[in-house]
Amino acid sequence: MFETIRSCDPTPACRYHAWLSAWRRRQWLCAGLRSVPDISELADLTAALERFQTFAPRLPVEHRDINRYSDAQELIDAEQHLAPPADRDRHEQEKAQAKADSRVLYADGPWRLIRLETVAAAQWWGRGTRWCTAARVNNAFCVYAAQGPLIVVLTPSGRYQLATASMEFRDAGDRPASLAAVLEPAPEPLGHALWQLIKLHAHRDQT
Repeated sequence: MFETIRSCDPTPACRYHAWLSAWRRRQWLCAGLRSVPDISELADLTAALERFQTFAPRLPVEHRDINRYSDAQELIDAEQHLAPPADRDRHEQEKAQAKADSRVLYADGPWRLIRLETVAAAQWWGRGTRWCTAARVNNAFCVYAAQGPLIVVLTPSGRYQLATASMEFRDAGDRPASLAAVLEPAPEPLGHALWQLIKLHAHRDQT
């Protein structure tokens, strides 16, 4: 399987193999050794690496090292450093608005628990994913949020989203994921905060 993942490296000299190995290890942390990325995820990863390879030489020196980035979306976001000032300003405004419309329930290094309050927040935290709550057209955020809190879980291996009403838990490719497996290596306070929120919502539904 790793040979398939290594084939995502677009460079003749295989310069990104070490980064791909680290990416795969981060996947194992939450998904387990038997987890297999699907074709669409590998296609997205290949496209991100190809794009990064194209614009990386023009990045500021401190942003050229691929090891600064942990996943495909961070590689894509790196191109913002080359955008015209007006585009960078708009990007920062969208980021600020999304953060204002989010509630950080837990944050420790790469581990974060984010409660989404608006469509703008859902689109920002879901950028690069296949979640319907991140869509620009026919966005489903309001449907889910009306039923219960919508949570994004950031981990070393990527992003996940939890709809607390239905306990629907998805990875960035919008595939069903195991909440217990993702929380197993997480800091204990993160898991505690999430389960408390789930219990609180369930209690409110029963009253």
